[in-house]
Amino acid sequence: MRETVRSILKEPVFEDAKVLSGKQFLENKVSRVSVFDCPFTPSVLEAGIIEAGDLFLSGLNQFTDRPEQLNIFLSLLANANCSALFITNEHSMLITPDIAALSDRLGLPIIEFQEDIPYAVVMDTINKLTILEFRHAINGLWLNRLLFENISSKDRLDVLHSINPKFEHCIQIFMLKGKSNSISTQNELFTLFAAKDRDSYIYYDDVHYFLLSDSSESALQKKTQTYKQFLPHFFTDYSIGISMIHNIAEAVSCLRESKLLLDVAGTLHYSVLEYASDSLFHLVLPLKDTPALNHYRDNFLKKLHANESENGSVLFTTMKEFVLCKGSYTQTASNLNQHENTIRYRINKIRQMFQMEDDPISFYSTISMLTMIDSFYEQEPPHI
Repeated sequence: MRETVRSILKEPVFEDAKVLSGKQFLENKVSRVSVFDCPFTPSVLEAGIIEAGDLFLSGLNQFTDRPEQLNIFLSLLANANCSALFITNEHSMLITPDIAALSDRLGLPIIEFQEDIPYAVVMDTINKLTILEFRHAINGLWLNRLLFENISSKDRLDVLHSINPKFEHCIQIFMLKGKSNSISTQNELFTLFAAKDRDSYIYYDDVHYFLLSDSSESALQKKTQTYKQFLPHFFTDYSIGISMIHNIAEAVSCLRESKLLLDVAGTLHYSVLEYASDSLFHLVLPLKDTPALNHYRDNFLKKLHANESENGSVLFTTMKEFVLCKGSYTQTASNLNQHENTIRYRINKIRQMFQMEDDPISFYSTISMLTMIDSFYEQEPPHI
C-alpha cells in the first residue's frame, strides 16, 4: 500500500482544496513531493530528476507569460508517471478547459490549494504520510520474517528490537481487520502508540498489528483490557484475534495465535477471539492441518454425503449457518433465504443421521466444533 492523491487530500491542510481535473485518477500513488517554480524549459525536467509517483507543487508563475508551455509541462509529468500537480489558487485561471481536458487525457490530476498555505506545510504533511507508510512497510516485513522464516532465537529477538528496542519481557499481539471510522485512523493510532514506548502499532497488508508488552504478565493483562475497550472505537465491521501472553523470546507464538484467531473470527463473524488457556481454541488450533483433525472433519462430511435422500453440502451449509446464528432457526432461515420449517427439517435430519435426537448437548457441541474446524479450511476442498 502507498499513499494516494485521494488519501493525501483527506488531510486537514487540504480541507479547502479543489480538484480542477483528473478526478478519475485520484488513486494515483504518491512516493514523494517536489516543488517546481523555476523558469521552465523541457530540458530542466528531462535531466532525470522526475520519478514515477512524484507529486509536484507549483504556483505556475513561470507560465503566466507563456501559457502554451503548460501543455508541454503536463505532458512531461504524465510521461514520467507523476502522480499529480498541486497548484496555488493565485494563477489557477491558467487551468483552462483545454488544459483540464488534457489533464484528464493524460491521467494527471490538477489540484488547487490556498496560496496562503506555505509549501513547507504542504511538503511536511505529505512527507510525514509517505515516511509513516514506509515505516509500516519495513516493520510489516520484519513481522513476515518472524512468521515465515526459520531463524534462530537470537535473530528473532534482533528482529523484534528492530521494530521496537523497548519491548518488555512479556508480549501479546492483537491482529485486526476492519473499516476505519476516521479518514486518519492510521495516523491517529501511530501518534497514539508513538507515545507508548513499550508498544508498537503496524499497519501492513490490510492488517492492523498491535504489539503490546510489559514487565509482568499481570501488568500486561491490565493493559490488554484497556486496549480491548478502546480499539473498537476506531473501526467498524472488525475482527480481532488476540494471542496469549508469552515471553518475548516466544513472540512467534503470539503472531501465529493471533493470525489463526483473526482468520477464524473473520470466517465465523466474531468481533473478538482470544487465545485463552481455558478456551476450546487453545486445544483445537494446534491440531490445524494434522491428520487427526482432517480425519474427524472428513468422517463427518462422508456421513452427510452418504445419505442419498439429502444433499450433504446443503445440510453442512445449513448447519454452519445455524451455529453462526447461535441456534436461531429464524435468523438462519432469513440468511439462507429459506422457510423456517425447512431449516428445522434439515437440522433435525442431521440429528437423526448422527443419532443425537435425545442428546442436545452432544449435538450442539459437535456442530459448534465442526463449524470452527471448517473455518480452518475455508479456502480448501473437503478431504473426501
